[in-house]
Amino acid sequence: MIKKISSRIWKFSYPFTSSSNVYLFKSEDHFILIDSGDNSIKEQLKKEIEKITSLSNIDTILLTHLHYDHIGNLDLFNHAKIYASKKEIDSYNKSPDSTINGFEVKGYDIIKEKNLKINELPSEIHGIKVIDVPGHTVGCVSFYLEKDLVLFSGDHIFDKDFKIIGRSDFKNSEPNSYSESLNKIKKLNYKILCPGHDYI
Repeated sequence: MIKKISSRIWKFSYPFTSSSNVYLFKSEDHFILIDSGDNSIKEQLKKEIEKITSLSNIDTILLTHLHYDHIGNLDLFNHAKIYASKKEIDSYNKSPDSTINGFEVKGYDIIKEKNLKINELPSEIHGIKVIDVPGHTVGCVSFYLEKDLVLFSGDHIFDKDFKIIGRSDFKNSEPNSYSESLNKIKKLNYKILCPGHDYI
C-alpha cells in the first residue's frame, strides 16, 4: 500500500506481514530509500516503487538498523549505495544471526548472499541528519529531515507520545541506552513521525 506523506515522501506499508515500513524520499538530486522491508514483499515493493520511479533511480539506501525485516530487499537496488551506522555494521560482522534474533527466516542474510557493501553513515547525508538512538539495537539510528519536520524513527519509537517503543531484549539490543536515546528524540522538533512499523 502506497501512501504519500508529503510532496516528496512516500510510504510503503504491508499490513498482516512482518515487514517493516519502507519510505522513499526525493531530495533535489537523489531518490533515497529508508529501509527495504523483508523479502516476503519483494515483488510487491518493486511494482509499487516503479509507479513512482525506476529502481535504478534510487541511488541511496539508509538503514535504521540491520534486522531482517528492514534489509530483505537490498538486492533490488543495484545502483544504490547502502548505509548503516558503524556500530550496527560492527555488530552484524561479529554476529550476522543477530539480524533474525532467533526467528526462523529464510534468506535472511542477504548482505552475505549478495556480497553487498554496507557503508558507514556520516552525521548528515543529502540533507538528512543521522540521530544515534541505541536501544532496540546497539547501532540503531533515526533519520531527521529538519526542513520538512519529519522523523524516520525506525523501530526506536512508534508514536509521538513515546508510549510504544521498540523491543530491547534482542541479542544485539542495548537496553541501558534506551532512556537516553528517547530523551534525545524528545528534543527534536518534528510534526510527522514515520515509524518502522504501524503498531498504533
